Amino acid sequence: MIKEARCPLRKLTYSVFKAKSPMEDFILQYAANQTDSINKLRTCLLANCVVNMASLFVASSGNAVILLSIWRTKTLHSPSNTLLFALSLTDFLVGIVTQPLYITSRLYFLVTDKDGPQALQTAFDVISSLLSGVSFMTATLISVDRYLALLLHLRYRMLVTSKRILVFMFGSWVLSSIWGFMWTHSLQLFYFLGFVSSTLCFSTIVIMYCKIYRVIRRHRKQIHHQARFGESESSSRVNFSSYTRSVLSTFIVCFLLFLCYFPYLCTAAVIQLGGHNPAKKMSLEVSGTIIFINSSLNPFVYFWRVKEFRSAIKHTLNRLRITRNEVGIDSNYRDSWF
Repeated sequence: MIKEARCPLRKLTYSVFKAKSPMEDFILQYAANQTDSINKLRTCLLANCVVNMASLFVASSGNAVILLSIWRTKTLHSPSNTLLFALSLTDFLVGIVTQPLYITSRLYFLVTDKDGPQALQTAFDVISSLLSGVSFMTATLISVDRYLALLLHLRYRMLVTSKRILVFMFGSWVLSSIWGFMWTHSLQLFYFLGFVSSTLCFSTIVIMYCKIYRVIRRHRKQIHHQARFGESESSSRVNFSSYTRSVLSTFIVCFLLFLCYFPYLCTAAVIQLGGHNPAKKMSLEVSGTIIFINSSLNPFVYFWRVKEFRSAIKHTLNRLRITRNEVGIDSNYRDSWF
């Protein structure tokens, strides 16, 4: 346990940087009268590290396969799949950057009873905020894209292009970067903009899918009515069925994003309004890990729901397996000469 002689300086530090609540300062504040809770918090941190170690492997490898599959399959080069590529890229970066930073910072504290280097803490805070912002905006653009595909019909391919999607994605990265770096300058503005932007994103997603649902419901009634009188065209039914499946797939992705972020947003809001305690800190750590786990779920959704992705993923995995075997055979051939 950390020596009591440090407490005056650490308490002063805590009063100045209360909103950031470094782990060492937090432990010092509650160590005297809540030993059991602090021990539970340390156990929670260790369990979170174990879960994140398993999750980051799935997030990095799974999303790497998705990225390769979209990149190598020309039939998947569409505006909608460009958005899914962008979302997979953020999930991939969570697996190879954010989660390792989280594990490193928490293990450093568990081993030394001290916060990690300030650069490590800042990197984790800024990068995790940046990627969260990009994920929110990408999910919002996905919902808008699906609504425009329904609203514009034949004009959709002319107006919504991959180049325009890339422009919007570049803008989302710029805005999210600015928001992420606000963490180091103004926490009040950071939290205010985060609350406003997340509310707008979630509201937009809900509105888009509610509108899509109404149109789909009305269109299904028309198809059933036409089928009764033998007026339905098979091609339009196939296109509508394909669109409905696509909408449901993207809705699942957006719903999982909301489901994983909601506990963290609620816990963070409660802490901002009522302050910290060990129970709230544990909730914040666990809900943060749930957000990281979201990056591991999307590859399974793509494989499960999207037939074109499933075929592309199988083809990519087969190519990787064949390449690995060829490298192994070539290596054995070279070794036989020595």
